[in-house]
Amino acid sequence: MKQEKKQKQEVCNEIVRAAEVVHFVFGPGKPDATYQRYMCHELKLAGLHYSPQNEPENPGYGEKDFDLIVENSVLLRLKSSWSLNGIHREKLLVDLKLSKLDAGMLVNFNKPAIREGIVKIDSDDEE
Repeated sequence: MKQEKKQKQEVCNEIVRAAEVVHFVFGPGKPDATYQRYMCHELKLAGLHYSPQNEPENPGYGEKDFDLIVENSVLLRLKSSWSLNGIHREKLLVDLKLSKLDAGMLVNFNKPAIREGIVKIDSDDEE
């Protein structure tokens, strides 16, 4: 169990590093698609396996979130929004439950410093 948690933490650390590179290159304020495309590129360069998370359209939100499952252990949601509020965190929690994963990250690239825009949820830490 400790090995699994350590591996998950290493995956999260690599995701943060990839987000830092993408944010350094593009800065805040670009369209979501820019961050999505280059985040996938950086994850690939880091040797991380990822797959798109197919979710049904959510007409109530007016937009489609871009989700990836990284290394079959972390649900990653990428955004470029003025701010993140409780609904973003709650939606990530619901998606984690539906995906049967226990770790998730929400990365908002529309911040001056990328670490200000990263929210990590790990149900192992909340037990």
